[in-house]
Amino acid sequence: MIFDKPDLTSIGGYCCQAMKGYIESEDSLILYQPYFRVYAVKVGNNIAQQIHFCPWCGKILPHDLSNSFFETVRKELGLDGNLSEIKNLPTEFQTDEWWKKRGL
Repeated sequence: MIFDKPDLTSIGGYCCQAMKGYIESEDSLILYQPYFRVYAVKVGNNIAQQIHFCPWCGKILPHDLSNSFFETVRKELGLDGNLSEIKNLPTEFQTDEWWKKRGL
């Protein structure tokens, strides 16, 4: 099966109005982690399941950049990339800035 590349430019970076509404809602069950570019569904306290397609429009979501994140942190900053260190990393690594800057 062939999937289209993600198109998240149509509604301010979201694939559809429903996804935009859920991501921007404070009590949403849909979570987005910008520094890893990961979308997930909250399934319990501190537990989430990554999703690869929008639950409303069915479009494929961008691929997860967690491996690239840790590789970049290791190569450019010489750190392990331990999750507990994220808050101590340069600001760009705490947001989506690091991967946008690198064209990922």
